[in-house]
Amino acid sequence: MSGYSSSFARLNISSKYGEDAATPTRVMKNGAGGFGEGDGDSEILRLWEFGGGGVQIKEADIGQPCTECSKCKDGYEPHKWRKTCKHCKCSRDGHEIVAEHGARSRLGFVATHDGLDARSLGYTFVPPGLTSARQVDQYYSTLPSEEVPKLGSKGETNRSQRIVRQLPKQDLSLSACKFVEPQNQASYEDFISGRNQVALDVGLAKPTPPNSICAHCQKPIHSQQISVAAPRLGKSVWHPSCFKCTSCDDLLVDLAYCVYEDNIYCERHYAEKMKPRCAGCDELIFSGEYTKAMNKDWHGQHFCCWQCDESLTGQRYVLRDEHPYCVSCYESVFANACEKCSKVIGIDSKDLSYKDKHWHEACFLCTTCGESLVDKQFGSKGDRIYCGNCYDQQFASRCDGCHEIFRAGKSFLFTCI
Repeated sequence: MSGYSSSFARLNISSKYGEDAATPTRVMKNGAGGFGEGDGDSEILRLWEFGGGGVQIKEADIGQPCTECSKCKDGYEPHKWRKTCKHCKCSRDGHEIVAEHGARSRLGFVATHDGLDARSLGYTFVPPGLTSARQVDQYYSTLPSEEVPKLGSKGETNRSQRIVRQLPKQDLSLSACKFVEPQNQASYEDFISGRNQVALDVGLAKPTPPNSICAHCQKPIHSQQISVAAPRLGKSVWHPSCFKCTSCDDLLVDLAYCVYEDNIYCERHYAEKMKPRCAGCDELIFSGEYTKAMNKDWHGQHFCCWQCDESLTGQRYVLRDEHPYCVSCYESVFANACEKCSKVIGIDSKDLSYKDKHWHEACFLCTTCGESLVDKQFGSKGDRIYCGNCYDQQFASRCDGCHEIFRAGKSFLFTCI
């Protein structure tokens, strides 16, 4: 038999404050920033131009299922200002949002040349520049099956979600924005005009010229293969599977791209090279001042507690699962109750834990003598904790002869035999 030492345990000590709690940095100035320019002397024929009818943006989102969790039983319902679901709190883009127009219509392009009819070939999109069904099949044979937008397939769903994600409607039309103040609307329109003039375009697919090298992977593209060209970058060509955003590494949906410093980006990440984007509402920020916290940018009114939506600008907050919480909500939702006093262990207190029980540092005491057990060995019996001496006196096994306590590693006393 052994004494209390067999019941000793390592105590876990944690503090909710410190690295997990922070205060946002208040106010930064918005830099002017220019637009990334491509090669204006392209020899590639462009098959489209900006039309006078404006962009066409229509999306179906209410009630759409979530692809990120299983909690969203009723489908997507928008938060009053966040780009998140009111039910599951997952992002809007994480739901199966249906974009009812392709990238070119969404961006305001109109075709200057007739192309293949995608639906008659069994697809929702066919790359411009291809002239036969054989070329279309050859192009899509180089992509993973889940990226091929066949009618009724997973690829069709992925394309729709990619349109919504890469070409956010609030970047394309002022009417889709809720938080561009009247005094900043001219700046918004200047951004749109500048982007469209020098950066935004749509690639085209074509048979590969001899001796071509992919601009992304730097590997040869065989002349019998189909490649992708970007008119704003001259004669550069890409493997279809390499025509990706430099920032997110996502295939560029419907070959829509923007040029910045001779690299190609989806519109979303090009825009973020030009302007900060609010991590709350997902709109670009055109005001001169904004909040920077958690390595993200926010409209001042949108840096809020994930639980109660109260502003955290200038306030302490605590991170949990990459979301900020005010101190009050964090303590009410996540903080543990002390085993002794039953009060919440706040973020400014140490949380001492053993198994599934928690104590304030000042409450972690021997049940019998009241001595602090911090940084000391202790024993437990039932729901109570004891210092070594008190545990021995009450629970340790004793010799039937002399009544001395058996110490660890001994089951009898030689002097009593």
